[in-house]
Amino acid sequence: MLDGDRVAGFVLGSLSFEQRADWGCLEWIAVDPGYQGRGVASRLVKECCARLAAAGAVCVVTDVERRNTASAELMRRNGFAEEATVSLFVRPLAEGSGSARARDASAPRRHLTRAAAERVR
Repeated sequence: MLDGDRVAGFVLGSLSFEQRADWGCLEWIAVDPGYQGRGVASRLVKECCARLAAAGAVCVVTDVERRNTASAELMRRNGFAEEATVSLFVRPLAEGSGSARARDASAPRRHLTRAAAERVR
């Protein structure tokens, strides 16, 4: 979603949910902090779901980290219900993987934000 030449937010949906061919998946959603609290995320969720439905999805799934209560509430407000809890098991593969970079939970978000910004250009 653009506001002039500025990215206010983005959403990525796909019809590639591995469990069901007729289900869509809301893969990623992010809103620039300057646009949060203005309904941008809800508009993006609704648009994503509408486009997935138009493409043949009968249901849309997404996942939210347990500590991300704002995103969980966003999904509830937009008709999603918590159906399953999944545990993520992680096995470090290299020495020093306990470094600050490996523990930096915001690293993936920074990467995605950069990738989204570059794609819009």
